[in-house]
Amino acid sequence: MDFKKIQKRLDELEAEIVSLKKEIFTYSKNQTDLEPKETASTTFVSPSPTLETLPKKRSPEWELFLGGNFLGKLGLFSILLASVWFIKYAFDNRWVNESGRILIGLSIGFGVCITGLQLARKKFRILPESVLGTGFSIVYLSLFSGYYYYDLFSLSETFLYLSSLSIFSSGLAYWIRKEILYIFALIGSILSPVLISQGENSYQFLFGYLVFLNILLFLISRKIPWIVSSFFLLIANFALYHFWAIKNINQSGFIVPFSFINITYLLFAYGKVFFFPKLLQKNENSGGIFPQWNWIFYPIFLVLNSLSFGLMGYMQIEETYPKLSSHFILFGAILFSLWILISRKKSDFFYPSQLEIFEMIHLYLLLGFTFAALLNFSEGNWLTFAWIIFAGVISLLSSKFENTHLRYVSAGFWILALFKLYFFNPMDDVNRLFLLNERFALYVLSSLFLFGTYYIQKNKDSFWFHRGFIYMGIFTFILGTLIDVYHTVHNEHYRNLGYSYVLAFYAAVFLFIGFKYSFRSLRIAGFIVTAVLVGKFYFYDIWTMSKIVRIIAGFTLGTGFILVSLFYQKFKDKIINYQNTSGLLLLFLAIFASFFASPLNAEKIDTKGYRYYKEIQIPKLSNPTESEEGEKLFYGRIKLDEDIVRHSGINDRRIVYNDRTIPFISRNVMGAYEGGEKKVNLLFQEKDEDMNGIYVLKLPKIPSKTRYKSIIAEGSGEYEIKGKIYLGKTLDDWTLDSDFTIYSYNGENVLNEIKFNSDDEKFVRIEISQNASNIKLEFTKVLYESVSEKMEFKKP
Repeated sequence: MDFKKIQKRLDELEAEIVSLKKEIFTYSKNQTDLEPKETASTTFVSPSPTLETLPKKRSPEWELFLGGNFLGKLGLFSILLASVWFIKYAFDNRWVNESGRILIGLSIGFGVCITGLQLARKKFRILPESVLGTGFSIVYLSLFSGYYYYDLFSLSETFLYLSSLSIFSSGLAYWIRKEILYIFALIGSILSPVLISQGENSYQFLFGYLVFLNILLFLISRKIPWIVSSFFLLIANFALYHFWAIKNINQSGFIVPFSFINITYLLFAYGKVFFFPKLLQKNENSGGIFPQWNWIFYPIFLVLNSLSFGLMGYMQIEETYPKLSSHFILFGAILFSLWILISRKKSDFFYPSQLEIFEMIHLYLLLGFTFAALLNFSEGNWLTFAWIIFAGVISLLSSKFENTHLRYVSAGFWILALFKLYFFNPMDDVNRLFLLNERFALYVLSSLFLFGTYYIQKNKDSFWFHRGFIYMGIFTFILGTLIDVYHTVHNEHYRNLGYSYVLAFYAAVFLFIGFKYSFRSLRIAGFIVTAVLVGKFYFYDIWTMSKIVRIIAGFTLGTGFILVSLFYQKFKDKIINYQNTSGLLLLFLAIFASFFASPLNAEKIDTKGYRYYKEIQIPKLSNPTESEEGEKLFYGRIKLDEDIVRHSGINDRRIVYNDRTIPFISRNVMGAYEGGEKKVNLLFQEKDEDMNGIYVLKLPKIPSKTRYKSIIAEGSGEYEIKGKIYLGKTLDDWTLDSDFTIYSYNGENVLNEIKFNSDDEKFVRIEISQNASNIKLEFTKVLYESVSEKMEFKKP
């Protein structure tokens, strides 16, 4: 609230009361006079209310601060400093002994406290809390010095004195309504166990004592809306727990610290839900620090309290019961949902703006904790699936209930989910049936959620980025299909052709639906996909196609887009309600013809433009395959020599048979790697229950076009060892490959090669019999060999 306006209004009311009193006094004094005199008197007095209603000129705030606040505190600090010098001078000259020094300190401290109380009784506004805080600080220092330096008090006595003083100062702060004094008391209360600690792990006492301080503040918060002290105690709770956990969390129990975490959170949350908003509505002088900033402190405290609860609880659970850490995060999300429900039932405790802020904060916390819980509950593709479901449900709900804040949050979750789907999907290297696999299903699921969000929102209020949902859904759908083509089609030529098929298909579908059902977003998407298709043709495909295909594709593609342009110009006024699809069919034919106009069968060739000729021999198959039409199909492979490569480019070569060109595929083939060897990594070795020796090895990465052949094992002395070799993709999944025998006799007759056949397994498990388990084997290297590759082309 604006306290300056309230103060100004009070001054105006006070001036009006004064003017009314003067009017009454004037009227009673002149009531026996004649009416003309009364009128004159009234005319004379009447300007006075106007003069009195003017607000009094208030002294500048800086003058009040310097004169009434700063100078007083500076004087107190000077007295405190002089007292310290005097006491030190007395101590240095041994005027008093150790006990006398402590008594002097206590006397001075209590004397300053009494002075502060007297100032408070005389209604001083600023000085009392500063004087009382100074006095209690002197008493704290005196008691601690008596314990730490002079050993005048035992440990239990010191803690009792300090705790009693803290409780007394807290009660006094509550009585005189001064939060700054309570913070002084809180500092002493928190430092008491820290200063007297001797390094022992008394965590039951520490957390019990902190719970007592939190309960004490909770009781005060029921009557007074102090929030700065709540900040201070919240930070102290987190700091003390954190420093305790660094050294002692593994050496302590679970119940006490976990109970402390939950109790302190619930005390703070309950107080800020049921007491703090209602106390703010009373507009009473609570003596709080910066009360005009409570509207900022309140939401910040709610966030910090929840985050502190989550961090401390997660640390405790992770160290003690790591499997339940995700359940704790989910428990926190449930708590936040309960606070939202309670706040709606107790809405009379809040201003409308406070209720909105409270619900919004806990809604964001609920979503954040749920998202973090999913991160711990699942992994791999299941995590991607969970994030997509979560983001989709949030976006659907935001559109259904028209919640703008939730829409922004859902957009953030979608960014994270799609980023993981695009770049960190663990199924990218998995081969599945085209479009019938888990990988493509995730892309379809994402697109459906995005389409649904747009569909719900499109007929409601205008939302500036709600169209982004449908465009992102379209992009995800197309990207999922292209990725499936990439992982399903391994031939580079056919893969490139597959990309064109996909883009042409989606362009046709989007344009058809967009025109037929007046769906502008799909029309735009169709044109964008078409533009990508054109770019792919001009900047990539045109350099890899034959000259004839370039000419035909150029004419058909250009003709198709000219027809599209004419179609738009002719039906621009009726395009929204246009239902006839004849023009669309023409458009689709143009798009498809641009890529499939060139025949793939053999065609006649004019050899006049070619300058280099060479006869080659194509090896024939002994048993050619017959096609459905009864024709014989021949396949062969030609290795291009140096002359052919030097005189031609990759797009300038033609294979001619009986004056007709033969379709072929050009491929760059890397020479096969020679066999080789690499060092093998021993992960661990052990013995099972039957005392059989077990060795687990990790195979190194070998060049492409090669495969593992065998492992070399060496041992000392003479030996003959029989065993089994297992292969596995992981350390938990083993498959028996073969049995083996290795031996060494007199160092001459040696067989130390363990042969195996591996596809894509990365781990090897070798088991040897009990009789040979005492022989120490060393696996020095793994041998690999090249794999031949066949390349063929088709001849009609």
